[in-house]
Amino acid sequence: MLELEHTAIVDPAFWARFGPGAVGVGWDLALLGLLLHVSGNVTDGAKVQQWLESPDGRGFVSASSEAWGAALIAAGATAAEAASAVQNTTAFYTGAPGTPA
Repeated sequence: MLELEHTAIVDPAFWARFGPGAVGVGWDLALLGLLLHVSGNVTDGAKVQQWLESPDGRGFVSASSEAWGAALIAAGATAAEAASAVQNTTAFYTGAPGTPA
């Protein structure tokens, strides 16, 4: 069993822009990477980057970002706030044009 607690002080403007997906997607990717590493399926960083840029990798990021958007709504945000956070977070992690800084 793995138990992880992540605590951070987040700038309110950053939170408004990205919501929990800002770090949540990163944790999802890190845990996926750990699984792939310990299972021996991926040992080459270049292959990981290629996967992240593939339709499957982008789909994983999008699904993760959507799930964090749902968590944001469950925590009391409006659907519009969550949709904006999901869009910004997905763009950040996929390197989409117009990615917010």
